[in-house]
Amino acid sequence: MHYNLKGVFLLLLPIFIFASFNKDIIQLSKKPYWHILLHYKNQKSEIDSPSFFLSKNGKYSPYEELNATIYYLQHPKYQDDNSTYCRFPARREWIKEKFPNLDIKVQNCIELNKEMNAIKSVKSVSVIFPTILMNSPASMFGHTLLRLDDSNGDLLNSFAINYAAMTDDTNAIIYAFKGLTGMYKGKFAVVPYYKKISEYNDIKNRDIWEYKLNLTPNEIEKLKLHLFEVKDKWAYYYYFNKNCSYEILWFLEAARPSLELTNKFNYKTLPIDTIKEMDREHLIVSSNFRPSKRKIILYYYNHISNKSIASKFLKTNDVKLLKNLNTKDKQYILDFAIEMLNYDYVVKHMKQTKYLKKYIKLLKIRSKLGKEKTINVVKPDNPLNSHDSDKVWVYYKKDTALIGIKPAFHSIYDLNNGFVAGAYIDFFKLQASISKDSSKLDYFYFFNIKSLTPRDDIFKPISWSVDLGFERFRDNEMYATLKTSAGISYKINRFLYSFDVNLKHYYKNSYYLGIAPEIYCEYNFEVSKFVFDFQRNFFDFKKYNELNIRYIQGITKQFNINVGYSKDINQNNFFVGINYYFL
Repeated sequence: MHYNLKGVFLLLLPIFIFASFNKDIIQLSKKPYWHILLHYKNQKSEIDSPSFFLSKNGKYSPYEELNATIYYLQHPKYQDDNSTYCRFPARREWIKEKFPNLDIKVQNCIELNKEMNAIKSVKSVSVIFPTILMNSPASMFGHTLLRLDDSNGDLLNSFAINYAAMTDDTNAIIYAFKGLTGMYKGKFAVVPYYKKISEYNDIKNRDIWEYKLNLTPNEIEKLKLHLFEVKDKWAYYYYFNKNCSYEILWFLEAARPSLELTNKFNYKTLPIDTIKEMDREHLIVSSNFRPSKRKIILYYYNHISNKSIASKFLKTNDVKLLKNLNTKDKQYILDFAIEMLNYDYVVKHMKQTKYLKKYIKLLKIRSKLGKEKTINVVKPDNPLNSHDSDKVWVYYKKDTALIGIKPAFHSIYDLNNGFVAGAYIDFFKLQASISKDSSKLDYFYFFNIKSLTPRDDIFKPISWSVDLGFERFRDNEMYATLKTSAGISYKINRFLYSFDVNLKHYYKNSYYLGIAPEIYCEYNFEVSKFVFDFQRNFFDFKKYNELNIRYIQGITKQFNINVGYSKDINQNNFFVGINYYFL
């Protein structure tokens, strides 16, 4: 009887061991870090590439994916680079840590080793923030990517981790529709950082802010392993939330899972908000500003005392024009000409042979005049100092309270600290009026976009705006509204002003079209702002003035007081109120 029980026990022992091991797998599949490695949230993985999963149901079941990963680590389906061991090094290392006695079949990972060797000297990680580009629908809120900083200090040749929609669409309406509805695939990619500098700094004339993060060597190693797993994989791209800024947060969580950054962003993920959240988590240790090509060109140009000669030299490259100038002016003119040549080559697609011929000629002349001047472009206010993107406001006029809210982003009636001057974007903005006798919706806008890019001697952009929504118009009734404008803007130190012509479309049973010349001015102080906006409206049924005068006084970064006067087709009133910003 004793031997029979022993025999039964020995027969059942593998079943007990398997049951215990399976129980451990079930428990581990619920661990937050496993969910991070799978980009798992709301009962499914946010990665859509089929090749990212080893189980047929891996996208929806962390348990099945973990079980399949463990099985293929022990029983390789493929060899070497195609094996689970080589394809998923972050998963492999985590599983080895949890099951140190697991019999994992070691494979020869040529591609993995090659990739890791290319970034083995990475000593730190930085988040990169190219600022707003109003003329590109994909870049209206800015962009973020990660840079793997090489220990030799050659940051331009470091690698960058980028996530972006795969599209060639340039039409703003098509891009907006597809981007909002997830019709684009977004791809994870690793690219040389100098290429992103060329794209953002040079081609698109965007300033870049670089924020160094305090990740430890061990955390950086985890990030690099996870990068290899998702590189070249794709996930459906959503403009407002599952975008470039959201997806790179997974890498930071893979490095330091206690951050839980992706949980902070659900309905919207704006680049500036993610950077501020990193700052709140004490991830950012330093910042660096990289001015756009436009700023560099204007820096040299503004230091030239004889601008007429500079203009002639730019067209002819005739060295005789510089003969009677002092050395300093010669240096600035040549530096200016070289930067303009580079700009024309990249942006205006100058032929390479023509470019190289001119470039070599200018460099030879410049080399005889001594060292290049140090570029000391005035650094704008750090975006970390800007207000948050969500906003509520309460104003009071006569016997009426005005209560409003918007989830994004920055308007002409917000302080500019940390934002690009003249770049104003609001989404889903609404306001209601509440009095003793009644309450009503004043307006609801899907978006209000205003681009007041200043003109100068070199660059001649057109200012423009577009608003779409519903607002009260004739007889104080609610009308569907589309407003567009075009014009020119200028900036003198803190003073920004523009001259525009507006086309206004209103519809409710009847259609009304109006034209409205506009004068807009704003003056920005350190922590306050004055705004003047005047329009003369011409409709077939009425001509009337529209006026907004406002003074905004900052109290804290997230709170300010507004006082002003407004007049439109329906009424005019003095008002006072408060704005509160939050994330």
